Amino acid sequence: MTTSDALDRYAHGGFDKVEGWCIPHILSVLRHLAAFHESIGFQGSAVEIGVHHGKFFLALQNAVNGRPSMAIDVFEDQASNIDRSGSGSLARFKANCAEFSANPQSIIIEARDSLTIRPIDVVALSEKIGLAQFFSIDGGHTKHHVANDYRIAEQMTSQAGIIIVDDITHPGWPGVMEGICRLYILDTPKFVPIAIGHNKLFLVGLSYHRRLLDFLIGRRPLLPGRAQSVREMFGQELMWIS
Repeated sequence: MTTSDALDRYAHGGFDKVEGWCIPHILSVLRHLAAFHESIGFQGSAVEIGVHHGKFFLALQNAVNGRPSMAIDVFEDQASNIDRSGSGSLARFKANCAEFSANPQSIIIEARDSLTIRPIDVVALSEKIGLAQFFSIDGGHTKHHVANDYRIAEQMTSQAGIIIVDDITHPGWPGVMEGICRLYILDTPKFVPIAIGHNKLFLVGLSYHRRLLDFLIGRRPLLPGRAQSVREMFGQELMWIS
């Protein structure tokens, strides 16, 4: 099964059946990003902090064609969910993975608070799955969680990979935007914004930013300029950032 086949199967047979808060247009975005990775011969894992019942995690894991991937969530340990940004069920997540994953056996579950993950732990986690192709940050929505989870993602993700920050424009979770802004004001992250839309911020390694942008522009020859709306490609407005 190809990446496109796995993602299409989930899009048509599973996405609407899994409880969660992402919209179908995000699957189109993943298809184009996965096509870029295929064009450069890169394959990696999928990781998400804050999987809830797996709606977006399964999109990511199918986008990497079921390669070894990792789900990190507090699940029923809601005492660690201090901002009440989600209430995941481990049993429901496992059931969804069994039904809708391209390869359920390849999924590693870390039921833990991401704030407890130390640099030495990051090394051990990476050894289990290799470098990430897609890494989604959707755990705690405080500025502290977002900054912490970005640093984990930066260490675990290939420079060619994509880090995705959820709820970046959600008015109910200002801590997400504050956490990202503080990172770029106080530090110089190795991943930089390439797109924003669908309530998500997409980051790519600085060394691959121009290469990815050119690839995506090339998939729509009439798209001019440096930062443009690509409504036709992705179902609603999404801004690419140069």
